Amino acid sequence: MHSEEIDPDLQPEISKSQRKRDADDIRDFAARLVLEKKQNLNKLPLTDEIRDAIAKCPAQSTRGAYKRHIQYISKLIRKTDDYETLKTLLDDPVVPKASPHENMCSKLIESFTEHADTLRETYPSVSLQQARQLARSAQPVTYAIENEPTDKERSAAKKATKARKSLLKLLSEGA
Repeated sequence: MHSEEIDPDLQPEISKSQRKRDADDIRDFAARLVLEKKQNLNKLPLTDEIRDAIAKCPAQSTRGAYKRHIQYISKLIRKTDDYETLKTLLDDPVVPKASPHENMCSKLIESFTEHADTLRETYPSVSLQQARQLARSAQPVTYAIENEPTDKERSAAKKATKARKSLLKLLSEGA
């Protein structure tokens, strides 16, 4: 026996618990893929078989069928050996660089008083009062994640998004 050959008896065996944890991770990842937006899935290097399986996944309301289909997608992912690559790509997508207007908008929403002087210097034609009102309206709406948001919270979130867009438009016009 040569020293280059590896004796199969000496290779460390993966424990049954570790194999179960790995399988659970892949199953959770498969469920996450099913819920992901189609445009995000198109960016991932998935096989056609996996894409078809994700597209044909039944609704979550059909509990048994959904669970079986997630298991099937997990099996397909295990066959590809690209699980770590796919997970990395889904967790850390390439984020486009934000424009200086978006950075200023985020700063103003976070704390208008701290960044008012910078706003005045950078965008002299922008009305401070209007910018303050939009920044205050654009502050994110928080609600309990465990519960489904109420209609009031949904409408407040829509108003905040609209105010953020208006603030961005104000800054881009004032530049």
